[in-house]
Amino acid sequence: MRPLASKNLDIYSFLDMSRNQLSGDIPATLGNLRGLKTLSLSYNKLFGRIPMSFGSLENLESLDLSHNNFSGEIPQTFTKLLQLSTLDLSNNNLEGQIPSGGQMDRMNDPNDFANNSGLCGVQIHVSCSIAPPPESLNEEHHESWFSWEGAGVGFPLGLFSTLATIYFAGFLSLSPKQRKMHNHNQRRRRLRQM
Repeated sequence: MRPLASKNLDIYSFLDMSRNQLSGDIPATLGNLRGLKTLSLSYNKLFGRIPMSFGSLENLESLDLSHNNFSGEIPQTFTKLLQLSTLDLSNNNLEGQIPSGGQMDRMNDPNDFANNSGLCGVQIHVSCSIAPPPESLNEEHHESWFSWEGAGVGFPLGLFSTLATIYFAGFLSLSPKQRKMHNHNQRRRRLRQM
C-alpha cells in the first residue's frame, strides 16, 4: 500500500479496501484520517505490524483487518479508540496480550480475535501467564543441575572438613601432657594391630 497524500484527509469517513489483493505494510499515514468512522482492509495480503498511528483515529467506530498476515502485537494505542464498537482482527498472525482499557474491554467476542494463536487476554479468556523465554528455562535447568552436583561434591567435603576441624580442635585443646599421652596411646594401638 502507498502512503496517503496529506491533502484533504478530513473528508474521509468511510474507507473499504477489502478484497483488493493489496499487499505490503499498512502506511502509518492512514492514522492521519481523523474523520474516519469505518475502515475495512479485510481479505487482502497485507503483512507487518498494525501501525501505532491507528490510535489517532479518534472517531473510528468500526475496524476490520481480518484475513491478512499481520504479525506482532495489537498496538496499545487501540485503547484510545473511544468510539470503537466493532473490531475484527481474526485470521492473522498476531501475538501477545490484547490491550485492555477503554473500549478494548468491551471487545470481548472471541471470534474477533480467532485464528491468532499467539494472542492472550481477558477478551478471549486466555491467560497471559508470562513464561520465561527458552534460554531462561535452559539456564534454570543448568543452574539446578549444577546446584545438585555442587551439593553432591560439597557435602562430603564439608562433612570431612568439619570432622577434621572438630578432631584437631579437640586435639589442640589438650594440654601438652595430654597430647603426649594421646600420641603414646596411638602408637601402642598401632603396634598391637601389627
